[in-house]
Amino acid sequence: MNPLSTIAELQDLALDLPRFEQTLTQFAQTLQLDLSQFAADHISVRCHQNATAERWLSGFKQCAEVMSDAVINGRPIYLFDLHQPLQLGRGGLTALNCRFPATSVTRMKGGSMLNW
Repeated sequence: MNPLSTIAELQDLALDLPRFEQTLTQFAQTLQLDLSQFAADHISVRCHQNATAERWLSGFKQCAEVMSDAVINGRPIYLFDLHQPLQLGRGGLTALNCRFPATSVTRMKGGSMLNW
């Protein structure tokens, strides 16, 4: 079970995760890249509005411990250690990065990046 799906403040992310995973899989197929050969170390989530970021922050605090909170380039960025791994592909992720909106407009919200 997706640990985000049980927290009301994170329902939009829980519902978006399958879309993100499918997009990632399609991109890897286009590149002829076997993702099973790699292990992601965290996932980052981003949004367009401070209210959404505040809601997500409240939700993540219910299912994770804050490992780091910092202000980088004028915006808060939190790093969480999830109590239960977030299943993505064949692996589980326990580290999640939550970035508050920048002053410039970003095109995508939801799961947006994996780092290996």
